[in-house]
Amino acid sequence: MTASELQEEVFKAALDFYSYKEAFKRLFSGDRRWFNFLLRIQGKYLSQQIIKDNREYQAALRQLDEWYSTIQKSYQGWAERIERAVSDVSASVEEKPEQLERYLSEVVQSAKQSYNTLSEQFHLYCQQVVDDALAKIHDGYHQAVTTSSGELQKG
Repeated sequence: MTASELQEEVFKAALDFYSYKEAFKRLFSGDRRWFNFLLRIQGKYLSQQIIKDNREYQAALRQLDEWYSTIQKSYQGWAERIERAVSDVSASVEEKPEQLERYLSEVVQSAKQSYNTLSEQFHLYCQQVVDDALAKIHDGYHQAVTTSSGELQKG
């Protein structure tokens, strides 16, 4: 479940809980009928106001979800490109780390540009997502290089 989906479900739950149907149910049952009835009516009004006040934030969450989905798809491409670079026999072992650093630098720049279009309140989170993805790629690269170096030494 994405952040925007969670937020939407919270809003739906509040509107269901503070509905006119629930308010009238309380009016005809229980000890504190009028109190519960008025509480539900007031809660419905407040829930609607909160939803209205959060429209902009909800739109920003949807953008964040789209960005995250794009980053996940991009991550696959990044990882595949690194795998191809490691298995590329035309590049020397000394050239490969330089190629990796250049490529990762391009990826970082591209990722920063992509999340700079989002609301600033999400930038730290986005930076962490990118850093985590790059760390996985870097680890995968080093593991692949170590594995391919071991295979070369055996051969």
